[in-house]
Amino acid sequence: MNLTVGKAINKLRLQHGLRMIDLAEVLNINPNLLTKITRDERELSFLMVLRLLNRFDLAIDEFANMLSDKELNRTDLSTIRYFQKKELNRARNKGNFEDK
Repeated sequence: MNLTVGKAINKLRLQHGLRMIDLAEVLNINPNLLTKITRDERELSFLMVLRLLNRFDLAIDEFANMLSDKELNRTDLSTIRYFQKKELNRARNKGNFEDK
């Protein structure tokens, strides 16, 4: 297949007739976080991946085969957010230093 992580999760959820709230409970997360994950705005933790694979009785390679090459090779969103926060803090500190 040729999906993003979020779209693959949503596809599995729909194939198994689960509501978002039901899958959020399986993953032990807030439904709002699951919405962000299915929109590819947030990442899954390792534990969430394990819960997902267990719920849908999937091996990791079966899930990976649902994903596009682009998805498998992209930069982790948490890494991007880390550097964005670091740059924002640097800009804030620079601004604070100049204000003194």
